[in-house]
Amino acid sequence: MVTGAVSCRELPFYTDHTHIGHLPKELRNPASSVARYKDYREPPWSQNKYDISKDFWAVLAARLAFVIVFQNLVMFMSDFVDWVIPDIPKDISQQIHKEKVLMVELFMREEQGKQQLLDTWMEKECQSSELCNNHNTKARPEASDGHPAPVYEYHGGAL
Repeated sequence: MVTGAVSCRELPFYTDHTHIGHLPKELRNPASSVARYKDYREPPWSQNKYDISKDFWAVLAARLAFVIVFQNLVMFMSDFVDWVIPDIPKDISQQIHKEKVLMVELFMREEQGKQQLLDTWMEKECQSSELCNNHNTKARPEASDGHPAPVYEYHGGAL
């Protein structure tokens, strides 16, 4: 046997928690066979027995409003936190921007080199065709330095 423990047989049970004065007249008789539970329905002595009451709809609307407001609050707080805390740290973002600028400069230099190479090739091609074809009577516009500007003509084939 365990000493110092309270036995459930020694505990008094109070079964009369209701106050008779607060019950409807139909339920004031202790020998009544009607049991009443807390619910949002009409009582058994009303005209519409056990139908859903107006309190049910008010509580349902309040619950729905709470869920919608809480959902939107959580969504806006989540968006705010996403806005305040960036996905990429600032120093890494700056490094990525610098790398992009350097890549663009590199591509521009390469394209300028290709264009200069193409210009010199076309100029040599034009000079060799003038030496071979002296009968070309096409007037060439002059450049700003007084020399004739190169005329680019495509005669087919690969450049």
